[in-house]
Amino acid sequence: MSALSKKRYAVDEYFELERTHVERYEYFRGEVFAMAGASKPHNIITTNLTGLLHPQLRQRSCLMFASDMRVRISPQYYTYPDVVIVYGHDEIDPEPLDTLLNPTVIIEVLSPSTEDYDKEGKGTAFRGIASLQEYILIAQAEIQVQHYIKQAEGFWHLIETTDPLQQLSLRSIDCVLQIGELYEKVVFKRSKE
Repeated sequence: MSALSKKRYAVDEYFELERTHVERYEYFRGEVFAMAGASKPHNIITTNLTGLLHPQLRQRSCLMFASDMRVRISPQYYTYPDVVIVYGHDEIDPEPLDTLLNPTVIIEVLSPSTEDYDKEGKGTAFRGIASLQEYILIAQAEIQVQHYIKQAEGFWHLIETTDPLQQLSLRSIDCVLQIGELYEKVVFKRSKE
């Protein structure tokens, strides 16, 4: 992910850019980054994920947003996660524009170009959001899921799996996902030996 330009943007300039352009942008401390399009495996996994979660969340006090809900990490950091779930009442900052303030679960499908950033920089920042209870990273090049769960003391516990028969239990929203079903219809590229 590269910055839109070398220009530094004030937060209000970022929101003006968002209002006047079709594209979506992330904002981090004055830098604006254009959101790249997603690959076929990324789209399949995201669609599988929302399809698996929707029936479980329908009768609950939860809202799920896919790709187009901006989340405020801090007053100087705004981004668009792949899937965001809010348990209970969502807090939306109406000005400027709609921005979610209190995510409960954030799920990112990793792209090769942003994987390190999603795991380290953005992941650390997400885990600093007071309302966030679970952060999940789903690889697209292989079956691999990393599930961060906030503990009562505020520490984060990591569970990793590469087993398609394993279940992922999202305790904060009382949902269960079968790992193999997340990857249904994804064709992995074979490595050349």
